[in-house]
Amino acid sequence: MAKQQETNDTKAEDLGSLKAENLALRAKIEALQSESEAKTIVIATLEAELQKQAESLPKLQVATLGGKKYRATMPAFRWKGTLYTSKDVLENETLLAQLVEMQSGAIEEVKDEE
Repeated sequence: MAKQQETNDTKAEDLGSLKAENLALRAKIEALQSESEAKTIVIATLEAELQKQAESLPKLQVATLGGKKYRATMPAFRWKGTLYTSKDVLENETLLAQLVEMQSGAIEEVKDEE
């Protein structure tokens, strides 16, 4: 009978220990859930800010020649003694055609995935 009482006492201690561990784990889960919710809010805020900034970026300036799109790769360059800007390249079809023909590094073809 004493042995059974001892076994019951051990089981009761184990049960008490498991309940305490269960409570501690539940508290930890709640803390992690709160942290996760807070981080989700921060992520959503940062994503919204990033989208807002992306919308304010200047759009890619391109010119079309022969069904292909091109963009200037540098803000300005000198060619045949004349200083040209990227705006000049985009607005002057003759200049663009000459640069395409000579495969100039001042322009590059814009692929559809851009």
